[in-house]
Amino acid sequence: MNKLPKLTSEPTRHPACCLSLSETLLATIKTLLDTSFPPHLQTQCRNIYAPRPGSDPALLLSIGSGTGLLEELLHNYLNSAIHNDSHGLSSARNESTRNAWRIEGVEVDLSVNIYLPEDRINHVPGTWAVLSSRTQNDAAALMFVYPRERGLVRRYVDAFFNTLTTTKDGRFVLWLGPKCDWEDTGFGDLTQTHTYSHSHAENRDEYEFEVLDMRDGDVGLAEYEMLAVLRLKRK
Repeated sequence: MNKLPKLTSEPTRHPACCLSLSETLLATIKTLLDTSFPPHLQTQCRNIYAPRPGSDPALLLSIGSGTGLLEELLHNYLNSAIHNDSHGLSSARNESTRNAWRIEGVEVDLSVNIYLPEDRINHVPGTWAVLSSRTQNDAAALMFVYPRERGLVRRYVDAFFNTLTTTKDGRFVLWLGPKCDWEDTGFGDLTQTHTYSHSHAENRDEYEFEVLDMRDGDVGLAEYEMLAVLRLKRK
């Protein structure tokens, strides 16, 4: 695998990634994961969404991972015992949250991947295809970076949330890309059109979409880029 570049707090373009990258961005994603998956849900997700027998990290699937640069940087950042926080200060990770996430990529052409190891890259036969079993049964979160097809985003969202698992709480989807693409491939219309239901034993839960649009503020991206989070909330 290729050597990873060293990031700073300033968003920087890299030849191997469409998205501007920074330590601030990695810290932002970590905060979102920590907020959506507090310790009791992290434990629950490690039990339910364990990606491989005998392993315990919760799984984040990156759809269309390309070279795998962002994915490998994020994997290392989330799972390092000591990392630099958003102010550049070194701080120790709590042992209970160490190795809490496994970042895997999904790609059509595996030859474009130069950063992710073989055991963390998944193949699909075409740009229309959904990695159904991993998305429905294993993933705790999804990530789209510069997605090109609204239809594919929608199919993954449907597969991800319309699942038989009893644990919808905390699951969410990340969207990262240029602001000008949001209307074409973003989540905006989903808040108006979808409600999901889940019945378990005598209980029936109703959920609706909620979009957190992080268009403004310092999330660690270039000025023309944005981050959005799609998640379910109980009605």
